Amino acid sequence: MFSSILTRLFKSTSHDNATQPSTIQENKRSCNILEEAIADLNGTLLRDFTLFHHEKTLLIDLLIFLPHYGLYLGEKISWSANDLKGASVERSSKQHKKGATTRLESTERILHRKLEDVLSFDSTPIERFFLMEHLCEFEFDALHPSFHTLLSKERLIFADDDSAKIQKKLLALSAYHDNAYSKLKTIGSLQAHTLLLPTKEEPFGLFLSDEQQTFLYAPLISSSVTILNGSCASGKSSVLLRKVLHLLLQDSKSKAVFVTPTRLSGEILRKECIAICDFAAVELDYTRLTFLHP
Repeated sequence: MFSSILTRLFKSTSHDNATQPSTIQENKRSCNILEEAIADLNGTLLRDFTLFHHEKTLLIDLLIFLPHYGLYLGEKISWSANDLKGASVERSSKQHKKGATTRLESTERILHRKLEDVLSFDSTPIERFFLMEHLCEFEFDALHPSFHTLLSKERLIFADDDSAKIQKKLLALSAYHDNAYSKLKTIGSLQAHTLLLPTKEEPFGLFLSDEQQTFLYAPLISSSVTILNGSCASGKSSVLLRKVLHLLLQDSKSKAVFVTPTRLSGEILRKECIAICDFAAVELDYTRLTFLHP
């Protein structure tokens, strides 16, 4: 995480790496409190979010959208007080300082590029924060001063923070905007391969319905057959195509076969697939798609 800016972490560490039940409960608590805090602000919390941009796949620990504040990019830190006992950190030496960057900095740049590629402009502010999954505030205060220099306390959400404290910290990081940012434009652009394509009435596309999203993110079981039912023009082909695209983007070795009743319907799906990838700024090897008809 900090490998690009640190030359030493931990003078000595000797602890059991096995996940303890208490640790699991702490993880759940911190994530649940964070979720409650964001919901109270009418925001959106995306955990373990996968961003697809051109040929790159990027995993993001936490991504928060608040309508009047913008995006918050978060990273989980699993340090415990025992891990850091007697430890200190130091920044890289001057000769290695040039070009040094943190993971969050590079991720932020990719987020901006994605928004620019889809929207043709980008005015959404992005702030960074860290979620201390196991570390309480008093434990952080007791650490070696080098940790306080490295990590700004106002950007840290501690394991013992309550909902009100989390909200206060997040809101203090970004300026309030009278005109709310659009969730469709911001979050929709970051996962544009799942959107319905833009139309004259909806120039930024449209989120899938709740039922369609349930099908989109439902796991596939290799030994079973999944059947999608719906009336004529209910959006079956649209959501099926996005399901396949999502699977192909997640697994670079996978392939898909579409069986359509006519050559024309297959060509329509093929062209829609190309249009979605172009709109969403993702790259796909179309030889991985095969269209068959009687």
